[in-house]
Amino acid sequence: MQTLGFDLELVPSVDGVWGGPLPNGSWNGFVGMLQRHDIDICTAGLAIQLRRTMVIDFATTLVRSPLGIVMKRASTVAAVNYWVYIDVFNNLVWAALAGILLVLATAFVMQQAISGVSLHSEVRT
Repeated sequence: MQTLGFDLELVPSVDGVWGGPLPNGSWNGFVGMLQRHDIDICTAGLAIQLRRTMVIDFATTLVRSPLGIVMKRASTVAAVNYWVYIDVFNNLVWAALAGILLVLATAFVMQQAISGVSLHSEVRT
């Protein structure tokens, strides 16, 4: 890097975290190191959050990652609601879907009856 006129030193996070706010208004992790000017830049995969943008500047997004976040379930979570996917829609939507399914099934059976082709008929060669 001497040909470019700067030195490069890789520094891990001093406390092993990405960076979160502390009660006194300062930050820990990489965000705190940037805030205190301990480091000049951070090339870690920090999520851009409104709170973090108040204390550090982010460059434009260079890489998008399809990775997700997995975390331990809180101990105060109530019983699992297995109906959560059903409860998303109200009863009118489910009635409409059932009606559409009934109409399509009836149309399929009628088309089979009119064409004379049975699902159980053998193919003759």
